[in-house]
Amino acid sequence: MSRYATPTIVPALVSRMEFDRKPWRVRLEFRGQNKRNGGWSEKWWSLSGNGTGTVEVNHGKIGSSGRSSPFVFDLQKGLDTLHKKLKDGYEAATGSMTEIPPLDNDSSHTDLPGIYRDVRFISKGGVRVYIAHNEQGDEVCRLTHEGAKKLVTISNLIRTRTQQDVISALNL
Repeated sequence: MSRYATPTIVPALVSRMEFDRKPWRVRLEFRGQNKRNGGWSEKWWSLSGNGTGTVEVNHGKIGSSGRSSPFVFDLQKGLDTLHKKLKDGYEAATGSMTEIPPLDNDSSHTDLPGIYRDVRFISKGGVRVYIAHNEQGDEVCRLTHEGAKKLVTISNLIRTRTQQDVISALNL
């Protein structure tokens, strides 16, 4: 399964996703006083796995893509670091799934063209106007009612992460 089909979840779901051998990612963000020098910090930290017992760890300043070659650890070391980050004030990124997403091997999300593969959820932008957002919540593009409905119908990932009131507005 490609990286486009990997859901970002809250830390509480990691063990279940790993046990089910499903791909997953946790993204934590920190905005606040830096403990070392008292300055202001805006940074992120991510942990991702696919059910094999090893995880990839990456980190960086918010807005950056992080390390060019992420660290690879065993699951337990990754979880220990995750819990340390939570104690240090990191929080799950906005838009993280709080329920296990319905993923299957027939997902069509990876078949979407171009920028649409980066879409993770859709919000309402006005009357019959919708906004497609990426993993960080940034706007990818604006959609018509019909375009938003088609994306939600094609991709289980987008449908799961889109708020229920938007799904209802799309008449699904």
